[in-house]
Parts: sequence; C-alpha cells; structure tokens
Amino acid sequence: MATLSKAMEVFELSGVGHRERIGIEGIDLDTYERLTFLNPDKQPNPDPQARRLSAKRWSPISLRAVLPHDRRSTPIFTDALGPGLMLPGCELAVSEKARQLLSGPLASEAAFLPVDVRGAPGPYWLLYALEYCGAVDMAKSVFTEPYASALDRRAMLRKPAFEQSANLEQRLVFRIPGSSTFVPPDVTYATEAFLNLVQKLKLSGFTFLRILSKDRKLQDGEKPVLVSRGAQYVPMTDLPPPAT
Repeated sequence: MATLSKAMEVFELSGVGHRERIGIEGIDLDTYERLTFLNPDKQPNPDPQARRLSAKRWSPISLRAVLPHDRRSTPIFTDALGPGLMLPGCELAVSEKARQLLSGPLASEAAFLPVDVRGAPGPYWLLYALEYCGAVDMAKSVFTEPYASALDRRAMLRKPAFEQSANLEQRLVFRIPGSSTFVPPDVTYATEAFLNLVQKLKLSGFTFLRILSKDRKLQDGEKPVLVSRGAQYVPMTDLPPPAT
C-alpha cells in the first residue's frame, strides 16, 4: 500500500523546553493518577469517541510556571508551553491568544481545557487533540520491543509512517490509537498544514519535531526541530526557580 506523499509532512507537536523559555509543572502523583482518563489511546482499538468523552470529564487544575534552567535566559512566556506538564494524553498548554486564533480551525479536531497557571500573564488552556488516525504503515514505521518487565507485551511504536489512506491532507492535529499489535507514543501529531497555520498566525513556542521513520531521513539544510517564533510575554508575578 502506498505511503503518504513526501509533500505532506507530519511532526510530533510540543511546546518549547525549560532551557529556552518558561515551562509549567505541578502535577503530583495523585493528580496524575486521577487524570489517566485523559489518555485512552494505549488501549487496543479505543472507541473513536473516547477522547471526546474524556474532554467532557475535565475539571480545571492549578499548575505553576517555572523559570528556564539557563539563568542567563530572559524569563518570558510563549503561546505554547510544554515540558514539565506531565499530563497523560496531553503535551502542551496554549495562551488565550492561541486559543482564540486556533479554536475555529481546530473546532472538530481539538478541545481547549482550562488550567490555572500561577504566574502567567493570562489564561492558558491544554490543547487536547480529539481525533485518531490509525492508518500506520507497519513496514516503514519504527518499533521497539517492550521492556522485559512490562506486562503489556505489544511492541512500542516509536516513529510512525502513515499510509495514503490516512488522508492527512484533511487534518491538522491527531493522536494514534493503540492496536492489538502495538502501543502508541504519548504524542500529539501535527501536519504540515498546522505548522503553516501557526506560522501564519505568528504564534510562539510551538515545537515541531520531524519524524524520522525508516524511509524518512533529514535532507540537506533541514533542521530536525522547528520552533515557531512570535509574541513573547513577561511574567506577571515572581516565579519559583527551576528544580535542581
């Protein structure tokens, strides 16, 4: 079966790292366990409505913003914050500006779940993808064997490639559902169309990691990671230092 045309690229989506900009954290173990419903993906062949039902169960939580690890960096907020979030099934939070600009294009593909980020200059929202795409090209994707101690003996999908039937030209963001043969990464994927949209809207902090599957290698001049640049926001309050 034919794979997706090289003209349409797919990326792993996240927010910028602690070393570059402010990050957010504050999920303790009890909260994490309470929120495991946010990630139904790992179940074999989850219900297509599973993520929509999870979004309806959401109730706001409080998080805190932390300074960059590099003390020489100027502490600023961006439109997408990611590392340190540690939420199942969701990797980044976006600013109110980003939510307003993206809520129309993503109306059928993502929910925006409110979070209280202490120290932020305005509201932030979790970007929670609702749609699944299971058209994974098994021959061209990269898998690893499960850990020896893992109870789940399915292979671990690391770097997916997609079949032409995925119709990713019609998508912006999505998740991969688990199957009877593999466990998907805890990753939200973004198409090249979403990258172009973020750049057009001049949103900052969205990080797009190229997926290097068996038939996808970096070409001359290509960067493995693309970070969107745009408006930057200063903290409203003093922030705690990074964890040591």
